[in-house]
Amino acid sequence: MKEKTFGLKKEPINITLQKIESVFIYEKIEIELELKNWIKENNKLRVQLKEETKKFINKQEDQTLWDLGKERMSKIAYHLEKQKEMEIQEIGKSLSEENKLIQLQIEEIELEIQSTERLYTKMFKEIAKIVEQLEKEGSHLEAGYSSKKYNVQVNSMHKSVETNLKDDSLLIEEEIQLQNHEKSIGESKQKAENILGSIQKNDTSETKSEEVDEAILPTEDSLIHQINSIKSQYIVGKMTGKDLYDAQGNLIISKSKVITSRVVNRAHREGKLAELIVNMKISGLGED
Repeated sequence: MKEKTFGLKKEPINITLQKIESVFIYEKIEIELELKNWIKENNKLRVQLKEETKKFINKQEDQTLWDLGKERMSKIAYHLEKQKEMEIQEIGKSLSEENKLIQLQIEEIELEIQSTERLYTKMFKEIAKIVEQLEKEGSHLEAGYSSKKYNVQVNSMHKSVETNLKDDSLLIEEEIQLQNHEKSIGESKQKAENILGSIQKNDTSETKSEEVDEAILPTEDSLIHQINSIKSQYIVGKMTGKDLYDAQGNLIISKSKVITSRVVNRAHREGKLAELIVNMKISGLGED
């Protein structure tokens, strides 16, 4: 007699239960596999989320650093611009003061040069007058004058020239000393030394001329020779200050040319000797 369950045959029921159990086990396995896949996928998503979070944080930090850097660079640029403006203003102020100082020095030097030129013009006008006087007296000399009288006249003229030059040199020295300033004292002293050196050379030449004059025979030719010697001492070798023309408009000598004895003689014949002397250039006066 076959076993029965709940009034039914047990075997079919067992087969049905086995099938149900098999389906349940299969579904359980599928669910477990699916659950494992979901867990695996979830782990991947967590890792990806961490990486994205880290990137976002890094990006935020980089942006913050960039913003801070831009702000700092802007402040540095502003500070440098202000510092540049201040330096430019200081440089401009310094250059302006230096330009004013240089301009004052130039004006002082120009005044000194003008004063020295006036003194030298006065001195050479006196020399021109003396030379003209010597020429005038030499042309009116008579052959019957004694040799003693000739020598006295010539020596007297030499001494007059020497005295005038020494007086003018003292005036020049005093004028330069009064107008000298601390910043231009070296240049002014050099000018004074040049002027005095020129006059000392002339004094030496005059002394030698007097010694020669005393040894020359007292004739009219001797006096003319001495007059020409005086011309050579103060004129020959100097530079012309401007063009010199005779009464007919013919050029005697050009500007900035060396004066020779021939030029002196021609200027004398044309009555232009005084003009030649007055317009001579003197070294140390700053002529171009």
